Amino acid sequence: MKKSGTGITLSWTSTETKGGLQYAIYRFTKGQDIDFERAENLLEITRSSTWISNEASGKYTYAVTALNRLHVESEPGYAME
Repeated sequence: MKKSGTGITLSWTSTETKGGLQYAIYRFTKGQDIDFERAENLLEITRSSTWISNEASGKYTYAVTALNRLHVESEPGYAME
């Protein structure tokens, strides 16, 4: 995670070489239970391995999961702000 001005940039690498992966990006506020079942925690699903937010920074925990072609979700990777 890299802070830039009022926003942040998340980037990650995948060990999958066949392509076709999608990534789910979640954000949780400080003190909030980390709950992947609540839709309001999901920010975006993307094929890119970089995500940029121009929102003002705060105290958040971000999580990224990978989705395979059958939409089976991996264990999350975390970044804290």
